Amino acid sequence: MRLVLDTCICIDLNESDCLYTLKSLPYKVCISSVLANELENPSLEKMVNAGCTVLKPPFEHMLRLDELIIKYRKTSAGDLTSMLTAQAYGAILVTGDAELRKAAETENVTVHGLLWLLDEMVDNNVLKPREAAKYLKIMLSRDRRLPLNECEQRIKKWTKSNE
Repeated sequence: MRLVLDTCICIDLNESDCLYTLKSLPYKVCISSVLANELENPSLEKMVNAGCTVLKPPFEHMLRLDELIIKYRKTSAGDLTSMLTAQAYGAILVTGDAELRKAAETENVTVHGLLWLLDEMVDNNVLKPREAAKYLKIMLSRDRRLPLNECEQRIKKWTKSNE
């Protein structure tokens, strides 16, 4: 199974210093070629070193981009390209953007967020629960747009863990 990350997720993972964990997930982790060309921090090189593959959305999917830009005005073209890439490859879109999540749900693209990704890291023994809690605290301290109640529940659960 593939995961296609959007800009927000790349930034969140980079700013919390847990980008390196991606290569240990039991998924093929990808970014769209459009996002790859736009990335500055983290750099494309850093994303590739973290285990990400660059996927180019098929031409027939990209033909819909103009239509989607009009339909989902609050979502950037780069993020819509991530959604189109996930759709084209039957992948899971991982996004931290509420508007992109809504668009993906409308377009029948499987979509999850950062907390799901952290859950996957814990469930697949990529991160110990306490490590996941530490990274989540870092993200919260940097004013990342995350659901505070859900974050606090996970931090509480993960810090109580004996692992």
